[in-house]
Amino acid sequence: MRFFAAPPFIYSKRDSDTPETASKGKDSHPEPPVDEITDSLTDEGFDIFHGREYISFRTDSHLAPNPTVVEQHLEGKEAVILAYNEDSNEVALIPLSADYDRGDVYSLKRSDGSTVIAATGFFKEHDLSVDQTVRYSPEWNGDIGGNNVPGGLVIDLDEDGEVYAAASPSGSTDES
Repeated sequence: MRFFAAPPFIYSKRDSDTPETASKGKDSHPEPPVDEITDSLTDEGFDIFHGREYISFRTDSHLAPNPTVVEQHLEGKEAVILAYNEDSNEVALIPLSADYDRGDVYSLKRSDGSTVIAATGFFKEHDLSVDQTVRYSPEWNGDIGGNNVPGGLVIDLDEDGEVYAAASPSGSTDES
């Protein structure tokens, strides 16, 4: 049996490569920053897919926004205001740049690449507790929250959520 090594001319990207160093030797023009490209495409009317957005309502009365929601709406934020509209059965999350010592403001807890909002009182007050983790797709609404914020995320609880019950035998879950 003969084993062949990979040919020496195959380029393998190193962890330390940036768009500028990865393109060296291929052409003399470094890649422009991705944010500039996506901003330009958006300005030209293109819709950029950033990933599926969802917020999980967990059995421990925590809200868990996925990384896409965090990146798109909660980056640089410290807390949220949570509000419930009983007539429309919707939950609103208004991102805040600072945390406040108030009952209607909930801190964003970050750990090991995930973000959660401990909302036990909110869940109990509005009878929102769940027996299984349920994922909902939030929508950004620029018209809520008044003039002091650019808007907030709205979750329509009348829409079918996705039950998430993927627990490993060790008892851990992966909600990313």
